[in-house]
Amino acid sequence: MDCSLMFRDARRAKLYGKPMTLAEEGILVVSDPLVHVEFRFSGRYHLISQSATMQGNFNGCRFMPINYSHPERWVEIILPMSDYQEDCAFAKGQELDGKGYDKFGVFSLVSNMNIIKPNPELYWCSEDVLELCKAGYGWADLQCDKFNPLQAYFEVLDRLKQMKAKVIG
Repeated sequence: MDCSLMFRDARRAKLYGKPMTLAEEGILVVSDPLVHVEFRFSGRYHLISQSATMQGNFNGCRFMPINYSHPERWVEIILPMSDYQEDCAFAKGQELDGKGYDKFGVFSLVSNMNIIKPNPELYWCSEDVLELCKAGYGWADLQCDKFNPLQAYFEVLDRLKQMKAKVIG
């Protein structure tokens, strides 16, 4: 069954009446227009989503039911996964569940001087969901702490395209 990555498009959300938060405006500097990403599991896991966030009562990695009732705010990438691949991704999500948000390390994405280093025990949204993709697809070479949501979007699209080309070719 297919899973998906759900990317929040802050500019489209604003266009449809959802104001941006201060954090989203900051993220736009490096990841315009995508400011957040969730890994959405298939119906086998009741369409539960997993990501790292500081919104609401959360301060890190968590599972959460999200109904995505405003589809105009989201950009979706379908992740074709076997049950085994999804199970591997879910197991990784369970491992990350409850880990904290890397409030300092996320700034490594805007610094080209390599001064700020991500904390290997803490995560931000794109890092979290790429860890799940890495576990599901076996992308051993993927350095998940190097991507903001926009970069993650293109990285996943590129890897899925390469996988499809291998199957066809």
